[in-house]
Amino acid sequence: MIPQEVALRAWAAGQEPEAISARLSGAALVDGRPVGTDWLSVLVLTPLADRALLHDSLRSPRVLDLSGMGLAALPDALCDWRTLNTLQLSDNALTALPDDLGRLCALHGLILWGNRLVSLPDSIGDLAQLVVLYAWDNALTTLPPTIGGMTALEDLNLSNNALAHLPDAIGDLSALIWINLWDNRLAAIPAAIGQLSRLQTLRADGNALRHLPDSIGDLSGLEWLDVSDNALVHLPDAIGDLSGLEGLFLAGNRLTVLPAGLFSLVRLRKLTLSGNPLSDPGTLLSRFPRLSEMDTDQHVPS
Repeated sequence: MIPQEVALRAWAAGQEPEAISARLSGAALVDGRPVGTDWLSVLVLTPLADRALLHDSLRSPRVLDLSGMGLAALPDALCDWRTLNTLQLSDNALTALPDDLGRLCALHGLILWGNRLVSLPDSIGDLAQLVVLYAWDNALTTLPPTIGGMTALEDLNLSNNALAHLPDAIGDLSALIWINLWDNRLAAIPAAIGQLSRLQTLRADGNALRHLPDSIGDLSGLEWLDVSDNALVHLPDAIGDLSGLEGLFLAGNRLTVLPAGLFSLVRLRKLTLSGNPLSDPGTLLSRFPRLSEMDTDQHVPS
């Protein structure tokens, strides 16, 4: 490893890492600038009192990209970088995040997909400015009850994990527009989901849902609902209250009848029903005034 004092002097002089040593490997990016793995160690382990010696672009970074670097753990000192706006940690081997992650109070984007995370730290609820959280392709079994503190969150992707339930605090994500829960182990969706008045897209396909809460009818802004490939035996009458719904994906369930209110959804354009034991499904098309596609294999776009 390059001695720390040499690295600090080099950055203070504004020199590029490549001009100092060819031993650097990896491809971390700090504000779009390539930084080798040795440099990462220097940067995150440098005491705060000494960081004034660092190059300006590294003293208060806004974007840190550590994707695809084979990282198995992160130093706690990473949470001292409170100017970070975006933290990209995808495609590593992380099993946990620092407990003090919530100290990154300026964070707007947190990208975690393709790791081995089994949980998220409680402090994640302190990320009150977070807008995007991508954590698909992990091993998450639960979400912390503090998750509701992320009141600016608009885009949440938790697909391809092992979630068996959602905390009621999910209803506190008042800014949420898109949520993707595809390919988990959910047996139910909490009634608190109905509090998400801004929600436009809800993907919960590929789970073990047997019913939907009546409160789903309170999602007045919902446009796309995908609950295909579950174990639904009936739909709540309240689904007829989703007046803005344009796409409804119900394929691969156990539905024998559809609620009457479903036929009053005048904006519905796409409907999938294949794989359900419905009686006389061929007559259904005429009962939907604007339906243009029925029984395709489409899902809501990710």
